[in-house]
Amino acid sequence: QPAPGGGFVAYPAADSVTFFDVEAETIGDALERGTGFRPPHGGGSWHPEGDRYALATGGEIRIWDAHTGELIGKGRPSGPNVNAIDYSTDGSRLVIGELSGKVTMLDPTTLTAVGHPVTLDEPVRSVSAGPDNHTAFALTGQPATDFWVGSTTGWALVDLDSGTILEQGARGIDGFVVAFSPDGQHAAVGGLDGGVLVLDLETGEPLRPPVFSHKATVLSITYSTDGSQLVTSAADSSAALWNGETGLLVARVLTPQRYASAAFIAGRESVLIATEGEGPIYEWHTSVEYARHFACRVAGRDFTEAEWAEVFADRPYQQVCPS
Repeated sequence: QPAPGGGFVAYPAADSVTFFDVEAETIGDALERGTGFRPPHGGGSWHPEGDRYALATGGEIRIWDAHTGELIGKGRPSGPNVNAIDYSTDGSRLVIGELSGKVTMLDPTTLTAVGHPVTLDEPVRSVSAGPDNHTAFALTGQPATDFWVGSTTGWALVDLDSGTILEQGARGIDGFVVAFSPDGQHAAVGGLDGGVLVLDLETGEPLRPPVFSHKATVLSITYSTDGSQLVTSAADSSAALWNGETGLLVARVLTPQRYASAAFIAGRESVLIATEGEGPIYEWHTSVEYARHFACRVAGRDFTEAEWAEVFADRPYQQVCPS
């Protein structure tokens, strides 16, 4: 799991978690995560500043400082089967979801519940905290064991201040991961079948039908800080860039290794892609200009007018590769 900004990568394992410092190119010691139930997908949540990591095991929430490996928080705020966890946009809240269907908001400093939890009719597979620090979006489905059984087609938007369900429904894909947009208007869902769907939370309807740019389970889904872009990655080694406001696919790349997880790199038009088992880490330059210059170097020339007309039809001819 790359941190927001791309400074660290977390590697949660069955009984430990390890942090890799990307800039220093150093990996820390394996840190004990505790025993008991752990989410089948193994994921925790990074603080938005990219330096603290929260992980649930056996109902216990642990928070580490990625710089030092120090355990800076530990608590048992709810039941033993916490299946999902997410920091809010400003890091002042944590939201957890359980197999019981319970969704709770926490103060990450004390790891105690705040507001009023909501219990949904089905287990929670994934959860995303809203930018307003009181709403959350949860993916729900059939009961689970260490290996998830059944489908996760339900969703719910909840208010954890008042303890109410604002809206709920079903989606066109079997959901696995979810991300709230920074403006609170959309929720992006990545599916077990590789589909990506963006919901308009005002209407509860998708912006468009699911797009299957990945051929295997979507493992990570993340908005850029301004919400203009969305990056996804999947178990088929692919990563994809999307327009965060329209849900349209912009670009897609493959890495040689399977099980990719991606996050935006701070201050650059780039995405950091981490691969399974402390494997290689890649930087994907996502700007159109970078792609154009690369294509021009490969081709070694510009389009002919005939080639341009064949590809772009009535669009006026223009030089793509000057000199």
